Amino acid sequence: FYMAINNYVYGGFRLGWKNSWALIKMSFSQIKPILSGAPERWQAAHDEFAEVVAEWESEDIASLSPSELLDGARAIFGEAVKYYTVIQTTLPAASMGEIFFQRFYNSLVKRKNDPEFTTFLFGFETMPVRSEQSLFDIAAWLKKNPLLADYTLRTPTSDLVAALKTDAAPEGISAESWLELCSRLDTHFDQFGRTAYEYDFANPTPAEEPSPQFEAIKLFVEDKAINPHARHQEAVEKREQATKSVLDRLGWPRKGWFEKLLKWAQETGEIREDSIADMGMGHPIIRRIFAELGGRFVTANALKTADEIYWLEEDELEDMVETLEKGEIVPNFVNRIPERKAKREATLHIVAPVMLPEKSGWQRFLGGGAPEEKDGKMALKGLGTSSGKITAPACVLFSPEDFSKMKPGDVLVATTTTPAWTPLFAMASAVVTDIGGPLSHSSIVAREYGIPAVMAARNATRHIQSGQMVTVDGKEGTVVLE
Repeated sequence: FYMAINNYVYGGFRLGWKNSWALIKMSFSQIKPILSGAPERWQAAHDEFAEVVAEWESEDIASLSPSELLDGARAIFGEAVKYYTVIQTTLPAASMGEIFFQRFYNSLVKRKNDPEFTTFLFGFETMPVRSEQSLFDIAAWLKKNPLLADYTLRTPTSDLVAALKTDAAPEGISAESWLELCSRLDTHFDQFGRTAYEYDFANPTPAEEPSPQFEAIKLFVEDKAINPHARHQEAVEKREQATKSVLDRLGWPRKGWFEKLLKWAQETGEIREDSIADMGMGHPIIRRIFAELGGRFVTANALKTADEIYWLEEDELEDMVETLEKGEIVPNFVNRIPERKAKREATLHIVAPVMLPEKSGWQRFLGGGAPEEKDGKMALKGLGTSSGKITAPACVLFSPEDFSKMKPGDVLVATTTTPAWTPLFAMASAVVTDIGGPLSHSSIVAREYGIPAVMAARNATRHIQSGQMVTVDGKEGTVVLE
């Protein structure tokens, strides 16, 4: 079961001894099916999900009735839930593949001065990698257009986003180059914009809130961020050289086990990032549907703005849709929505317990721990997942609305991140999250960027304030509030 308490979702289950034993037996019987065929299961689920999304994207949304719009949103979200369920059966294979390879390599293969096990798992063209390369290519094109590049750099990102929503070229910029920039950005978001910053479709998608993408483009134009093509090629070469070196010196049976475990880790690891990125595939069309429906509620004087539709309860939404379809007076929520927003805002800084009840034997299985005092300073303990140590200002990000606060060199502090957050890593000096582990998206990208990362630093987003100096130690897994 799931329960939402002050903007946190708690999940739990109740099982008697009889059901527990049945679950244990069933779990053992499912080990082989879960650990085999993961790439094929993911691809099939991806194709089914993409087909439903494409079907609804081809619809004339404005011509649909209120009930058809709601049915459409439910159909897409239902497919998203099915997809999520399937990838939950593929992620264990990816996790176990990496864990088994890491332990085998570290204990039976690795010698002094040999590369870390992660070297063998980097250098694959996942969706986040291709997306970043696409942004770099846009920046490279901009460099060939000095006037447009200069305009891009000196214009605040929020103003740039607003300007690009029109076809009118800014003063001093040719219409041809402006339209070309718009076209390149449209192509980028068409290929990589069907994802989500958060797995809540009430929040804007990258195409709606492209600030991180534009900040990354600016860094690439100024040569303040590493060329992702070069970084990827370097990772490929290191992986291939390391693999050849190991295979040349290993004999039977270690060589055979090394090859099998490496293949497992690489094949399943590649789908981990792509499968998670696709979880938000339906968000853009769902938001288009709700924008249309919300706009009709505004016309009916039921809401002040279309996006207030996300503050309605499900039964309220159903009632409003039914009433609107009948041509009757729709219930007015204009005065109730601000109250709901204020209530949510008041709970944002509540430091929630990681689990309920707070005192439980299960706590020992969770990463991190309660804040400690270190030399008179608060120290958060988590899981160090990317080595390195840095002291820098923190930037606490709760949602896309906060992305504009991020500055180059900041420590990115968030509850968690998704592949859509990847452009922010180009600016970050380190990463700290409330939840996560060595195989989470934040950890993987931080290692690729070579920046320190600490995951599962419980309630870091509540203890740390934006602008506060923090010392992140990725080796020790600590975050000290200076």
